[in-house]
Amino acid sequence: MAAAPTPSAPLVCQKCQEPTTMSCSSATGRNPLLRACNGCLATERWLTRSSARPKVGKTESEQDKERRVSALQVKEDLKKKTPEEKAQWYQSQKLQRAQEEQSKKRTFSSAVGSVEDIREKQNISDDVESFVTFRTWAQQELTLKTFSTLAEAKVAWEKKIKDPNTRTMQKHGETLMYEFRGRMDIGSQEDLDEYHEESGSRMKRARQRLDIETAAKFEAGEAELEKPVPLLTVSKDIGQLKEIEESRDEELFSLATKVAAEKKAQQALKKEELEKKPKSLPLEKLAFEAARKKAIQSMSDVGLRLRSSLTAQDTELEKTLETESQDLRDERSEKVKEIDQMLASVQEAMQEKDLEWKEWENSTCPEDLALKKSINDREKAAAKTSANKKLSGGEKNLALLAADLCGCTLEPTGSVDYSYIGPNLLKKNSPLAFEKARSSQLTATIRGLEYYRLQKSWVAEKMKSANTSSSTAMISKKPVVKKLGDVLLRSWSEIYGGAEERACLTGVPEDMKDHFVVQFGQRMKKTCSVLFRTDLNLPTLVVVLEGRLTIGGFRQRVLKGSTEAEKAAEVDALKAPDVQRIVNKDGWVVKLEAESSMVLPPDTVFFEIASDEDVHTVRQLLGRECFLPCAKEYLKALKSAGNLQEGSRMHKMLEYLKMDRASAS
Repeated sequence: MAAAPTPSAPLVCQKCQEPTTMSCSSATGRNPLLRACNGCLATERWLTRSSARPKVGKTESEQDKERRVSALQVKEDLKKKTPEEKAQWYQSQKLQRAQEEQSKKRTFSSAVGSVEDIREKQNISDDVESFVTFRTWAQQELTLKTFSTLAEAKVAWEKKIKDPNTRTMQKHGETLMYEFRGRMDIGSQEDLDEYHEESGSRMKRARQRLDIETAAKFEAGEAELEKPVPLLTVSKDIGQLKEIEESRDEELFSLATKVAAEKKAQQALKKEELEKKPKSLPLEKLAFEAARKKAIQSMSDVGLRLRSSLTAQDTELEKTLETESQDLRDERSEKVKEIDQMLASVQEAMQEKDLEWKEWENSTCPEDLALKKSINDREKAAAKTSANKKLSGGEKNLALLAADLCGCTLEPTGSVDYSYIGPNLLKKNSPLAFEKARSSQLTATIRGLEYYRLQKSWVAEKMKSANTSSSTAMISKKPVVKKLGDVLLRSWSEIYGGAEERACLTGVPEDMKDHFVVQFGQRMKKTCSVLFRTDLNLPTLVVVLEGRLTIGGFRQRVLKGSTEAEKAAEVDALKAPDVQRIVNKDGWVVKLEAESSMVLPPDTVFFEIASDEDVHTVRQLLGRECFLPCAKEYLKALKSAGNLQEGSRMHKMLEYLKMDRASAS
């Protein structure tokens, strides 16, 4: 509660925090010095009246209900405001009220008013009704501004007269129309007493207002005493009163609308913040937590069972050895004590393991889980493709070939382009190498990303658990994808092509979009992989971030097989010396260091060999209009060989390429 002002300090309104006087304010509680000014009290009464429900037995119109709901919303919003915001709101309401009443106040010197207090107990029910002439009716309607001209009122009068539901009568040759002018709804002595009580309350408030105004004039001096007391506020006409009520209703509605809009904006902001947060893997975390709890519960149950068994056996031994020697009883006690210590150590080890699991669970951030999910999803999707299953039959042979290649000494050789030439890349299958300066901005950007650190740790863990030497992970964070994509477009603009050429991927099936996203690659040191072709047989950009990587390859046209299966079997049968011979004769070898980059051509069997340190790369398929025919021919060959299932990811991609090429032609 606010402290009461000292006798020397001015009075301050508790609502608007503005100075006031004793005559222009009222006490807000038991302390007479804590007061609220008349303007704020009028605002309070306005809100209370507007938000009050109708009395029992009285119906509430739609307009009254709308006004009440709006007032309730304003009151709820007022509760949530800070004291400073409440004071500003009351100040604005008081200023608006003063502006509205400035041109409407009248004093006794400018208006003639009379108050009649007539109480007739015998008139229990008094209906005021009459029949009016056109002149009287038109005067009322023009005063209320229902019609702007007398001609409009005449037309409306004639229409009402012709209405069969309108009560009319003929008198002295003139048509009169029925008019209801009010009713005093008094049906019993109780209603009459209620009316007298309400009237008395009004008279009491009028007397209090008169006393306040008189005291204020007395404080102002003798000159003010001669001026009339502005006791009554008379509207110029009924239209002004109606405008005031309508403006108040509009203000209530606007305030309620503003409150609803602010609430909706806050909800939208919260929703946007939740969407911006990286999505975790709740199922994996819940499964881990459930497994941890189950393991701890199982070990606790085992410990309890062992301790209960020990207690029972100790009691039984104690009874059995009651008549034996003291040495035998002492030996029993020592054995029981040793077993008890062993159970306690098991309990401590269990608690330490539980704490270790909890720390690991809490240290796993949502970014880690999202990255892990993207890797798992990519591997599962690749495993579903029948072509992948059928062409990997010689995986064991390829692994042996890769192991043999690790021990080979390979030097750069073959035809390698150092500037983009489309025919050489697509028809001659020549690789394209770039200078280090191209990759400097990209490597600096990636090394500064926390996401890159998380990726390295997760992919390393994944390779260890899956017992593989290399892995690629799609970048699932959209801001990172956009940031790296912009750098790639600026640094390698000639191979990405213009916006129109890249627009060929606009309608790619959802299942295949992750193939064209920027990916992080990782290869363990001193390992090698032999691959039959690039993903989707599209040119692939490879940028080395850390480590040294040797990449070599040769065109598939060198192989003697005519089908995909025959060529795959021929590659499986190759030995390391055979690969060296083919590479030296018809292939190429490129050695990449950190910040080096190259483009792998399509229709090429290639291998990657890591040096004596782990290699981290960035990879992306080049989805350009002129490169898509390579993917289309490859998928058509798979389909003709029966390696594409209906409705699979690769089948959808082939259908898209057929449709896209048909529309382009």
